Amino acid sequence: MKTDVRVHREMTHDLGDAVLTIRSIRTTPVLVPMTFALGTSAARVTEAPLLLVDLETEEGVTGRTYLFCYRPAGARAIALLLEDAVSLVRGEQVRPADIAAKLARSFALMGVTGTVRMALSGLDVAMWDALAIAARQPLVSMLGSAPRPIRAYNSCGLGLMTPPALADEAVRLTERGFKAIKLRLGYPTLAQDLTALKAVRERVGTSIEVMVDYNQALSIQEGVLRSRALASEGITWFEEPIRHDDLEGNARIAAESTIPLQLGENFNGVEAMAAALQARACQLVMPDLARIGGVTGWMHAAALAAAHDTPMSSHLFPEVSAHLLAATPTAHWLEYVDWADPIVQEPLTIMDGMAIVPDRPGAGLEWDVRAIDRYRLS
Repeated sequence: MKTDVRVHREMTHDLGDAVLTIRSIRTTPVLVPMTFALGTSAARVTEAPLLLVDLETEEGVTGRTYLFCYRPAGARAIALLLEDAVSLVRGEQVRPADIAAKLARSFALMGVTGTVRMALSGLDVAMWDALAIAARQPLVSMLGSAPRPIRAYNSCGLGLMTPPALADEAVRLTERGFKAIKLRLGYPTLAQDLTALKAVRERVGTSIEVMVDYNQALSIQEGVLRSRALASEGITWFEEPIRHDDLEGNARIAAESTIPLQLGENFNGVEAMAAALQARACQLVMPDLARIGGVTGWMHAAALAAAHDTPMSSHLFPEVSAHLLAATPTAHWLEYVDWADPIVQEPLTIMDGMAIVPDRPGAGLEWDVRAIDRYRLS
């Protein structure tokens, strides 16, 4: 894609004056308790397995990020892959686009997907963080934009629960001025979905936007049926009703629904996003930082979304994603979760439902060492 070529050239050559050299990587797996349990049609999650990443350079600058690894075993696997990846580029200059291209070739036979993709994305984010710290600029400034408030929806809870519990939790999620929340649906019947949605609506009112996420729980037929039934309920988007990679099925639902269909957290690289847009499988996209290819992949995705005039939101990683959305032409919504709050020194600030992109160097992540010792995975 021509747009991707232009973005690659800009990102390869406009890295500021700092010259950094890759020295080593340190990874720390932690298991952090969630404030709100997350119950979906696939699982109920009460702890967040995170992998903390510290990229050390010869010049003494450390770039940081973290990855949400879904399972503790995922954190351990990704840590090994990160060590392997860094061994292939140790001693090289920190040039994210060039490193990403080299490592994609190195891991091609294994396949740049799943844990490999997440490991390489984590390295990419840490490199960008290091460059921004060395330049004494916020990450968003390194990407050609400036810190600004980003509207956010609270995605911390509202899993599959009883209607009274949902209503109570929905109210708690509107604290700090949040004007939008995400509700997980996918109960055995449409009637149960509607009961859950109405319970939330009755408590938070119509001024709060509600996104609904099915976590790929439905068949195509049920997706069409439930999207039609929800059309009069004033929801903001209809997320992942069926398998994310069934582009034909998603395109059918998108065409037959008056609610915008949201896909993206499972896009494996920008190519997957391009395929979904080409197939008209969705009207909205929300790439995941760890699956789209880190900062480098995100910026290619942002250019693609702009070329298709498609609103682009984020999936998880709000601390870094806030910077990226501030540099995204079609920025839509930041997905806010507080999972990393216990292990960082300065959690992302939310004011009146807006994420405040910090004006600190890099992405603004500094670890709370005592908390890490408390939550460290053995």
